[in-house]
Amino acid sequence: MPVAYITGHKEFMGLDFRVAPAVLIPRPDTEILVEAVLQKLQGVSPVQVLDLGTGSGAIIVSLVANLPAAQGIAVDISEEALAIARSNAEKHQVESRLTFYRGDLYQPVTGHTFDAIVSNPPYIPDMDIRELTPEVRQEPRLALAGGPDGLDFYRRIVHEADAYLKPGGFVAVEVGIHQAQAVAALAQDKPGLTFDSMIKDYGGIERVVIFTKSQEVHRADSILSCE
Repeated sequence: MPVAYITGHKEFMGLDFRVAPAVLIPRPDTEILVEAVLQKLQGVSPVQVLDLGTGSGAIIVSLVANLPAAQGIAVDISEEALAIARSNAEKHQVESRLTFYRGDLYQPVTGHTFDAIVSNPPYIPDMDIRELTPEVRQEPRLALAGGPDGLDFYRRIVHEADAYLKPGGFVAVEVGIHQAQAVAALAQDKPGLTFDSMIKDYGGIERVVIFTKSQEVHRADSILSCE
């Protein structure tokens, strides 16, 4: 059993998060994703952020805690995960600026647009699950398995992102080892969405891929309400 599940806690971005077997344990690599998003959102106010596959809520809670003008929506398919994410939002006193929806990726947020979409989706190829360490295999398979090549969720996130981004908005995703180039290439056939950058983790591995939407306005922005 992973130590974090035994203690029920894990530190992330300097904050203490409640964790349980229903959610993936937050990892230091994911802090690279949060730091990249914070950097890109400097000077943007107000800020509306969408977190797809929120799990424990570590990403969205950390973002909103560091962005006083931010509001966010967090989506997860697991009601157990959402309950943990809500408790973490309450613990860090950002619950009034967050809304949690159960659903499949973008399905609950039709009609909304965002300044940033962020996700650490499942990215382990299905056949590689059995090669993971025994401790990691005790984490929820829903948060690990990314389809035959590990890219299933990236395809959906990138291919649908244009409809949910404000002009000039961006998508930032964490990726697994050797996946960055393949994920970056997903924007090649997406008019209006372009590859922006890759960011390495502390081990020199390309860990974050960012895509940006054109500044051209194609539709009126919808208004996000977190009431």
